Amino acid sequence: MNKTSRIFSIFLLFIFLVGCALQTNSPLNSYANNSGSQVEKPTPSIPTQFSCVPRHNPREIAYVEKVIDGDSILVKMNKILYEVRYIGINTPEFDSPQEAAAQHATDINRELVEGKTIWMVKDIREIDKYQRLLRFVFVGDTFVNYELVRLGVAEAKDYPPDLSCQTFFKKPIHKN
Repeated sequence: MNKTSRIFSIFLLFIFLVGCALQTNSPLNSYANNSGSQVEKPTPSIPTQFSCVPRHNPREIAYVEKVIDGDSILVKMNKILYEVRYIGINTPEFDSPQEAAAQHATDINRELVEGKTIWMVKDIREIDKYQRLLRFVFVGDTFVNYELVRLGVAEAKDYPPDLSCQTFFKKPIHKN
């Protein structure tokens, strides 16, 4: 084997090993429940009424440690904490004249997800400019992003290129 072939073989072996390491540490393979132990993840199916959610993207299972505000949460996957921003929606901010509405949206979000196991699906981008995971979020069959819009505490908001559910979010809705 000549020197070039040997270097190429070592390079391929290196790429293979790095790929295996990334696969092993991926938050997609399992999740940490609230006790911190690893749990094998099931593969949730997207309810048919939410056909806008990309079916080809993997599902991620996580435990919600904390609700940050009306459209973002802190989750634990594989003993690692991640901040997650809901795709396609926006809620009022605390440092604005709409502080009461921001608190209400946060309270509803807390009721929906805090202390629960959720599953998530990305659209196009992995993260936003603040390094938050961008995800469609589900608790069982409840599509949290949509539910917040349906309940009137969030509005549909375009954040290109993550637009898969924007038409769905903007349809007339019935509030409880």
